[in-house]
Amino acid sequence: MSVADELEAALASIPTLKPEDAAIRALSRRYADDLDESASVSIEGAWFIELVEGLSGRQSDVDRAKRFVARVDQIQVLGLLGPKLQAALEALEMTPRARSAVRLPAGGTTPPAKSGPSSGGGEDEDDLSRQRRERASTRGRRP
Repeated sequence: MSVADELEAALASIPTLKPEDAAIRALSRRYADDLDESASVSIEGAWFIELVEGLSGRQSDVDRAKRFVARVDQIQVLGLLGPKLQAALEALEMTPRARSAVRLPAGGTTPPAKSGPSSGGGEDEDDLSRQRRERASTRGRRP
């Protein structure tokens, strides 16, 4: 099964709660597709280098082609897109790390439905809203 197939199965299991979820889902799909295609990109890169070697007698052209291919090589793609896909999945709370950041109250029940930034806080505020507010307030501070 491909990364994109696995992602689709995972995305199907969670609801789209907000409009911004649609954008991060689409971005996650793009990252997964690009990761799946990275092997063929690497093969095409090798073909491109051979083509340049055959068409040009100058080593500088071959070296330039190799530098270009190195930028889009499979390892480069995985190294660049893997962490981005992980960050997108964390934004959707689809990783163990993201889910563990959202803690249930001591009673083990879900927070009351009337919570969040628009509720004005207080006792009804859920842990996730409180954690987000705390993170946002510490981002503004400089050490």
